[in-house]
Amino acid sequence: QDETIDYEIYLITGALGFATAENVLFLLEPSLQQDISFVIETGTLRFLGASILHSVLAAILGLIIGFVFYKRRSTKILFGAVGLGIVIILHTFFNYFIIKYVEINGLLTLGILWLVTLFIIAMFERVRRVSH
Repeated sequence: QDETIDYEIYLITGALGFATAENVLFLLEPSLQQDISFVIETGTLRFLGASILHSVLAAILGLIIGFVFYKRRSTKILFGAVGLGIVIILHTFFNYFIIKYVEINGLLTLGILWLVTLFIIAMFERVRRVSH
């Protein structure tokens, strides 16, 4: 029997797998060309950014689904669609921010993601307590 936090866990697990595949594919060509400096420099930031971003966005979607876990099916579908729209918009903002502001993207972007992660951890406990 699934519980309110299970979907968040499932989505985060899937997001980490997706981020790993994305990072491997992104770094495959430079690795084959033996551009080790590019792999180390870009790969490190990309690994952190993509892994944290996809986990955070998956957690947000999981939280939204978790809060309506005991609601009607139509409510779950509505909130799932709205949640998916929210994470798509947030991912778009993230991509825009790191492309537009290349010089400050590293620490500021990761710092914001870590702050959101702390918020998600706090919300995780609230979702766990959602009851019928």
